[in-house]
Amino acid sequence: MRIGIATGLVVVGDLIGEGAAQERGVVGETPHLAARLQALAAPSSLVVADATRRQVGSLFEFEDLGKPQLAGFVEPQHAWGIVSESGVVSRFEALRTHPPVSWLAAKRRSKSCCGAGRAPGPVRPDRAAVG
Repeated sequence: MRIGIATGLVVVGDLIGEGAAQERGVVGETPHLAARLQALAAPSSLVVADATRRQVGSLFEFEDLGKPQLAGFVEPQHAWGIVSESGVVSRFEALRTHPPVSWLAAKRRSKSCCGAGRAPGPVRPDRAAVG
């Protein structure tokens, strides 16, 4: 089994198909990235995107897989292989050693670009999307 995990925005639509083949339509860069990371993973391994690595802090020991050029992406995407659990007791402890992007900093950046007529508002980069 190979596993690829990416953190970000996903749009989930109506059910497609019938019977056992029924599934939800899923759209967005995040599921596409997860699929590409899965293809990159060696058998019996797990590969995560850079945003996911920041979310989990030091809960795991990571192997830097570099920035491979993945199909469907203009820029190379940073990939990380999970080697093992780190032995950190709690997520709080893990994030103290590798803090996620500050929500306040993201809000400040969004205000500066909104004044210039760009992005409509802040996106909480420090929270995983829940659908």
